[in-house]
Amino acid sequence: MKWPAARSPRPARNVARVSSRAGEVSAANGARRGTLDELANARVNAAKRTVKKGAAVGSRFYFVYLLTNKSKTVLYTGVTNSLERRIWQHKNHVFPGFSAKYNCDRVVHIENFGEIDQAIAREKQIKGWARRKKNALVTRWNPEWRDLSEEWMDPD
Repeated sequence: MKWPAARSPRPARNVARVSSRAGEVSAANGARRGTLDELANARVNAAKRTVKKGAAVGSRFYFVYLLTNKSKTVLYTGVTNSLERRIWQHKNHVFPGFSAKYNCDRVVHIENFGEIDQAIAREKQIKGWARRKKNALVTRWNPEWRDLSEEWMDPD
């Protein structure tokens, strides 16, 4: 497997570093070790703060996300710079396509990046994985496969 040049060859450290980039719990740098639930919640909270407050002037955040349907039979991987808007579009089937056809409306994994090229590289990497590897990624950070957007999306 080839990793993008800008990324570390150790995926566990990358995922933890993504959380620390937003000032959250970081298992990679040893700042604080927590349970997987704490780490998953930290990632959701970082995404919520980024979505609600917006990025600082001159900086942007880009998100790679995985969606599934009610029965968890399919996974959709996407990238966006406006997570709340894009998830709303998926939940309301604004655009025809894979996520609308298979009713992918539950956010089960989120990663944030400071550079679009890093986010796109990660999206392509995840899309190239076998289903069992994607399942392992989701299960590592979200063992119950709960909809992460329930906490920050309006029900409308």
